[in-house]
Amino acid sequence: MDDRPPLSEIELRTLCLYNIHQWKTAEKTYENYKKVCSYPSKIEKLSAAKFKRLFNQYSKEYLLMSENGFHLPHYCSQICVHSDFVEGISLKRSYEKIREAFKEGAVGKEIVEYFYDGFQSRASAKHLQFSDLPFDTLRVVVKKLDLKSTLNLRNVSRDLRMIVDEQKPSYKNIRIEYSRNKYIIVEFNEQYVLYTADVDLPRIPLTKKIVRSDFENIAFEDLRFAFRNPEIRLDTLHIRYTALQFEYRLSRFLYSLKYQIHVKHCSIDFGNEKDVETILQRLKPKVLNKLTLRRVSPDRSAKDNEIHYISFDYVSRMDQWKQVEHVEVQKAKVLSIEKFFHLKRFDIEVESIPMENLRRLVNAASHSTNFESCRIYTDEYLDVDFIATGLKLQPTPWNSDNSHFYEIPETKSVLNFCLSRNLIHINKK
Repeated sequence: MDDRPPLSEIELRTLCLYNIHQWKTAEKTYENYKKVCSYPSKIEKLSAAKFKRLFNQYSKEYLLMSENGFHLPHYCSQICVHSDFVEGISLKRSYEKIREAFKEGAVGKEIVEYFYDGFQSRASAKHLQFSDLPFDTLRVVVKKLDLKSTLNLRNVSRDLRMIVDEQKPSYKNIRIEYSRNKYIIVEFNEQYVLYTADVDLPRIPLTKKIVRSDFENIAFEDLRFAFRNPEIRLDTLHIRYTALQFEYRLSRFLYSLKYQIHVKHCSIDFGNEKDVETILQRLKPKVLNKLTLRRVSPDRSAKDNEIHYISFDYVSRMDQWKQVEHVEVQKAKVLSIEKFFHLKRFDIEVESIPMENLRRLVNAASHSTNFESCRIYTDEYLDVDFIATGLKLQPTPWNSDNSHFYEIPETKSVLNFCLSRNLIHINKK
């Protein structure tokens, strides 16, 4: 609907006068008008009552012209050809009718042929299917499609899926989230696709919605398409585990890939440490720059208000962990901060932190050529004076109660401390 604008006043006037000249009634002219408005694409049309009022007005105008010996004015020849074409009138007969109506003001035969051939070409094109185009043409078109069109095209036919799958999709950001058997949301380059079997599920703004009883299969087919290119270079990959069933299927999918994923920042909403291990194994070492880990409560017995601990005993032995630069852990208490000493930056939560662990952290940060900063959030309130004394920190020149520094022996570097009731923030300068 509304593929082209409504008829202009000149087109409508010419169409009516042309039909009146052929002694057609208002009803027959309106039927012709409706056909013109429906071909080659549908446009907005006037109501029968409003059209009849205009028809009567133009009928009076035609009567005056006839009484004074005038012919139809030359306004818009194309609408007359259009009027004849939709009624199945031949090119030859249409030209004769136009000559008879407009007399000396009629356009030449070549103009009528041009308009008529245009309508005929569009009529032929209406019966041409997209899949009837040559394969080389289809490949060019597919390369220019947006995500929504590409995913839709893959589900049209086997041949079109084959052509789409020949392409090497180039995505920079992918996010995968499952919501307890209700839906799967996948983000491809900031374009969101919602897969669900629930017809009544409200549409999320800026999201394409695919409703299928086998929505999980469709979602994983589209993911397989996105990851089929081994040269894919992701800036971000966000995976949210919220159901055991989804975890198992996603794990199988990741292990089915014949390559390790090239990604700079991976964010994992995990249920247990095994989830983190499973995903890290499928990421390419040395490429991973940042790892964000957030504990969520999927459909297990654990409650959201319970305290969760994570040791990183196995994960810390993986190459991906050893070579990542920045790790952020949320909603889970880290049992050992020593697993983070090799990093450039880390942000973690702990239940409490003994003075001995703080001394080891200061020693590691002082000798590290890699360390830049860290944030440690604690459940237990910190005694700022006790920490400053125990680590031999010096107050900053601006005498802030929370700001201190530690001079690293035999260097010009310092560790700047910002201490508050629940936070230790260290920067190396």
